[in-house]
Amino acid sequence: MPKAEKAPKKAAVEAVKQPTPTATTTQETTTQPKTETVKPPIAQGVSKQQQTINRLREAWTQRGVSLEALTETQDGKYIMLTMPNFPTVRVGSSGGLDLPTIKSYAKAFEAAVEADKLLAKQREREAKKSAATTAPAKPVESKATTPKAESTTTKKQRVAKEIEQKLQQASA
Repeated sequence: MPKAEKAPKKAAVEAVKQPTPTATTTQETTTQPKTETVKPPIAQGVSKQQQTINRLREAWTQRGVSLEALTETQDGKYIMLTMPNFPTVRVGSSGGLDLPTIKSYAKAFEAAVEADKLLAKQREREAKKSAATTAPAKPVESKATTPKAESTTTKKQRVAKEIEQKLQQASA
C-alpha cells in the first residue's frame, strides 16, 4: 500500500508545479507583430569543405583559370585539388585551406586563388638564390696589398716564427 499512497502525492505535487494560465488583456493582442530580418537560406547538406571548394572554383573562373583539368582527390579528411601548372591546394574538413608547396602567404583563400603566380615568384627567388651561391668567388687579393688588423693569437704566432728563424740563423 505505500506505493499507492505515493502516486497521489506525486500527482498533487506536479499539479502545484504547473503554472496556471493567465488571462490575456486586450492590450497584448493589439501590439504590433515584431518584424524579423530574413537571412538567406543556407544550403542544407553542403559541408564547409564543399562550400570552400565551390568558392575557389568560382574565384578561379572569374580569374580565367581553366578548370577542365581540375581533379579532386580524397586524402583522409582532406580534399586535394590539383591542376597542371598549379600547386596543390588542400581543403580541410572545416573548410580551411593549405598550400603545401607555397612557403608563405598572408591569407590562404587569396593565396589559393593566385597560387600559380605565387609559385612562379617563389621559384624565381629560389633560382636567384641558387645562382648567387653557385657564382664564382671573387679573386682574393694578396695580403701585402690589403693590411688587416691582426688578432692577438695571429700576432703571437708570427712573432714566435720570427724568433725561431733568428735562432736558426744564429746557430747556422
